[in-house]
Amino acid sequence: MPIEQLTLAEWTNKVIKITSESSENMSVSSIRYRGAATCCLGVLKWSFMRLFLDPLLPHKPIFALYYPWFHPLSLIYTILYGVKAYCLLGAVNVFMGLEQVIMGWNMVQLFDSPIIASSPRDFWR
Repeated sequence: MPIEQLTLAEWTNKVIKITSESSENMSVSSIRYRGAATCCLGVLKWSFMRLFLDPLLPHKPIFALYYPWFHPLSLIYTILYGVKAYCLLGAVNVFMGLEQVIMGWNMVQLFDSPIIASSPRDFWR
């Protein structure tokens, strides 16, 4: 379908079909429970980041650049910033979970376990 002929309503309908999974064998209440669990997981990630990771990182990110790239502290900061980026995805989990709870849509899980992915294809599943 050419983009010129695509209306806003059709576009919205297609986006919802892409991002929602088939829920033929799931009840609305189980979808909402799964959404609440996703929301709680997001809050857990966010709390872990704020309580455990932020105290280990410098208050201003520019201070992490004072060390050469091969310095042990620089490598530790790199790993910690990567884990922090993963924990920031907790905000996405919170909003996706809230959407599942409120709307009852069975949404596709984004970034299920990216840290333990063994390939790029596994990362995006």
